[in-house]
Amino acid sequence: MSRILKLHEGEPPRPAPKKRGAYRRTATKSEIERVVRTATELGLTIYGLTVEGERIQVQTRPGPDPTTGARPAVDAWFDRRG
Repeated sequence: MSRILKLHEGEPPRPAPKKRGAYRRTATKSEIERVVRTATELGLTIYGLTVEGERIQVQTRPGPDPTTGARPAVDAWFDRRG
């Protein structure tokens, strides 16, 4: 049996173009400081801060000026949990 290999018939195959990996932006120190500063300037007490990638979540207690009548329920919830 004979084995025939043909090299470079026509144009050689080109490698597939490289794909850029998924770019995931992360929150910067200045963005986190801005969020905390804004919450403090609004008079909110910060109870927690969560940073997931570019998303910053601040857990605060409602301010002293509620727009609805839910203030007593909120106060009771915080009183039970300290």
